[in-house]
Parts: sequence; C-alpha cells; structure tokens
Amino acid sequence: MIKFTAHAYLVECLSNLHAGSGDNNYAVIDKQVQRDTISHLPVIHASGLKGAFREYFRECVDPNETNNSAIFGSDKNDKENMQQGAYRFFEARMLLMPVRGVAKDPYYLAASEEGIRLFNNTARDLGFGKEVMIKKGDHSAETEFGSMLKCIDTSGILPSFVLADNTDMENMLKHLPVIARNSLDNGQSENLWYEEVLPRETRLYFFVLVPDNAGVDFETGFNRHVDGKTVQIGANATVGYGYCKISKIV
Repeated sequence: MIKFTAHAYLVECLSNLHAGSGDNNYAVIDKQVQRDTISHLPVIHASGLKGAFREYFRECVDPNETNNSAIFGSDKNDKENMQQGAYRFFEARMLLMPVRGVAKDPYYLAASEEGIRLFNNTARDLGFGKEVMIKKGDHSAETEFGSMLKCIDTSGILPSFVLADNTDMENMLKHLPVIARNSLDNGQSENLWYEEVLPRETRLYFFVLVPDNAGVDFETGFNRHVDGKTVQIGANATVGYGYCKISKIV
C-alpha cells in the first residue's frame, strides 16, 4: 500500500485573480470566478492549479533540479513516454478575503466559520496534523458589512483576521469586484464584457499529497522551488492578473 504525506500551502493574491468558471452566463457578469458547488466559496479547480504549477516549473525551474514528469505527468505532446504524475493536487479554496473598514483601518482580512471548518476537516481527513485554532478578541472591527469580531489564529497558519458569520460571508461574496474589459480592433471597441475577480490580499489554501515512491524528493524537487515564490495562476497574465505568493504551511 502506497503511503501519502499531506502538505499544505497558502496562496496570497498579489494582484486580482480570475480563475473563470467557464460556464455560459447571461447575467450582468459575463465571466464569473470558480466556486465550490456546496459552500459557494471561491475556488481554483485542481486541474487549473496543477496546470499553473506545471507551467511555472517549465519556465522558471532548471530541469536538472527536478523531474517535472514525475510530479505532474508527461507532457501532452510526449506520445511515446506517457506517465501519470505522482503528486496529487487538491483544489485551492478561499480562506480569507479583504473587506473594507469604515474607521481608521482601510481593510481587514475576513474569514468565515464555514471556511475555517472546511480547512480543519480537510486537514484531519488528509492527516495534515495542524488546524486553525481561533482565539476571539475583546474588540470588534467596523466594516462595510457590519461589526465583526477581531480574532487571531494561535496555530500561526493565518494572519490576524475578523470573523464573519456564514451569512455575512455569503453577502460579501455577492460583492466581489467586477471589472469591465474591452477588446479593441484598430483602436475601435469591438467587445465589452464584465469579469469577476478575487481582489488582491485574498488568501486561499490547497493541499498536495506526495507518495513515498514519487520519484522526486519533495523538499529539493518541489517545495524549495515554490515556497516563498511568485506563481501566476488563472487568466490574463499579460494585464497583471493572478500573481500569487505561495507559502508552505508548517
């Protein structure tokens, strides 16, 4: 029986991020972000996340220092040496999002009870061995969505945040930034569409399962190339979307 070890990473959005759902949509917003079908929290599907890291390794990592085929699987153009990737990437789920303050602080990072519960449940199921531990403070923060209690995470996984109940978070997620995009042909507007994004400072997380027989050492062949590095995820890289700092949760 193959033994897997779970590793977790935090994704900090350095710029707006759009990982599109790809669904046909006839509402005001033409291109919406991906969401979990049950919790409705924004996510980055595992296939898109894995693809972003594959592209990053292809462009930014010396092939002599790792084994891309062992991690991600053989390239789609390699028809002779087909190989399945050994690493198992889980989808990235939103854990913190910025919410505007109405007093001296311009914004706070807000977490929902449901988002924290999902992280902890997944961490337990995968045997990660570490969970978010909330310590509620005595003070509240005034945000555009009402008063929220200031909290800290005593496990050290998350920065200081305010706690939104699930109803408040659902309301906040209905007001994600929407950006008008325009396609020009010889300086003339040909197409105008509206795109939903996760704003910079949003935090997501994802887990990677690494088997003992992966064929590439986790620390030297993967982690040291991504921990603390900037990886572009999602669409519209040329206009500065999707640049994210990746940090290992330890």
